[in-house]
Amino acid sequence: NKYDIICGKLGGADGEDNNGEHSQAYYVIKAAQEREELQRQGDELDQQIQKAEREVRALEKTLAHLFAKNAGYKQSFAPADTKTPAYEQKLAVEEQHRVALSKYRTFRLQHAELEEEIGQLDATAAEIEEDKQRYQAQLMNSAEESSRMNVEIDNQKDALEQAKAQVRALLSEHRQTAEA
Repeated sequence: NKYDIICGKLGGADGEDNNGEHSQAYYVIKAAQEREELQRQGDELDQQIQKAEREVRALEKTLAHLFAKNAGYKQSFAPADTKTPAYEQKLAVEEQHRVALSKYRTFRLQHAELEEEIGQLDATAAEIEEDKQRYQAQLMNSAEESSRMNVEIDNQKDALEQAKAQVRALLSEHRQTAEA
């Protein structure tokens, strides 16, 4: 009967040898515990399966996205049709790039020339400033020399006036002595 089968199964699995002295409630509880344990293990496996399925779906989605990007990338290496508007636009953009690059190079060259000219003008301005300083120093020296010369001339004039007065006095004295 069913009870004997369950007792035999549970008794052999349990490893206990009690000569069948367990009650029917023991075996029912034991079967319920085993069923509960199996249910828990089944739930855990279901959760693992669901998680794995989600991961597989995410990987499939990523793989599809990667395939799409690779296909686009592969298509970019295909030779372009020369009669499409995109090809003509590409040529126009390349021409604009070439013209802009040429203008940039010209601008850069002009800029370098202007920088060089500014450097030369700065050097010339520095030389002019040095000359100005030197000429101002010479002018100051000349002004001081002129001032000294004017003082010397004034002194010489005074000495000349004294000499003239002395000569007149001597001349007058000489005339008086010559007349007498």
